[in-house]
Amino acid sequence: MSPRSWADVNGQAAAVLRRDGEVFTVLTVNASDEGIDQVLWMMNPAKIAALSAPDAG
Repeated sequence: MSPRSWADVNGQAAAVLRRDGEVFTVLTVNASDEGIDQVLWMMNPAKIAALSAPDAG
């Protein structure tokens, strides 16, 4: 399994990063015409557990 994949998270494209086959963080970027406004890292295991399911992502 690749150390990263893509998923739709809260209506946004997100990079799903894995370590030893387990999801450890989800990264989204908010951007505007002026550039990157916000980089969001979600690392709370309770919030990313659904992305660890075999058919997720």
